[in-house]
Amino acid sequence: SGGELYGDVTTGYGPECFAIEGKPNAYPYELEIHYYSRGPMGYGMGQLEVLEHDGEGHLTFEERPYVVMEDGAYVKLGTVAD
Repeated sequence: SGGELYGDVTTGYGPECFAIEGKPNAYPYELEIHYYSRGPMGYGMGQLEVLEHDGEGHLTFEERPYVVMEDGAYVKLGTVAD
């Protein structure tokens, strides 16, 4: 995919970042989170944010919230297409 995960935080609130330098070349990108640990509340929640920059100064943002009820959960959050 040509991307890189920055700051794989498993002991707090993050944030974590997966970034692709330059032009993406592996569309479609399947988005999935791995929620490490829910903590004392019994559930975990967060939000995956997709930020796209077109290289010409234009940004687009998309938010994909989630709630998990078990430690180590994997949640599929859709795709990003060209």
